[in-house]
Amino acid sequence: MKSALRRRTARGTHVVEFALLMPLFLMLVMGCIEYSWVMVHRTAINSAVDVGCRAASLVDPGLRETNKAAVTGKAASEMVTWFDQHGPGCKGSCVSAVDLVGSLPGRSVRCRLQIDYTPITGFLPTPSIMAATAVVRLEYQRNPS
Repeated sequence: MKSALRRRTARGTHVVEFALLMPLFLMLVMGCIEYSWVMVHRTAINSAVDVGCRAASLVDPGLRETNKAAVTGKAASEMVTWFDQHGPGCKGSCVSAVDLVGSLPGRSVRCRLQIDYTPITGFLPTPSIMAATAVVRLEYQRNPS
């Protein structure tokens, strides 16, 4: 008789335990999802900058850098295109900056891509702006003489 009474009172404890632990479990799951979404953005923006800078390093800047606009334009377009195709996409919020740095024979191209980040759940403190920078040495080096 006592075991039947004990079983009947124990049934309500499962509902209480579920009600107390479910919000904590949901917060943990949503935090994991948000953190994963941040990592997807970080990885995509870093890869986009690397691809854009590498593509720009293969463009010939010309003698006395008369073709400098082609180098910077190639990097900017490749970064945004790669991020749109392989990442979450710009949706009009990408800002790219490309410039040539250094002096011959170590002339390099520096690429920077910045995006506005929108969190999915808002459970984690995340940055509102994410950016990545890469510097790649130009393949074509000419000594203007």
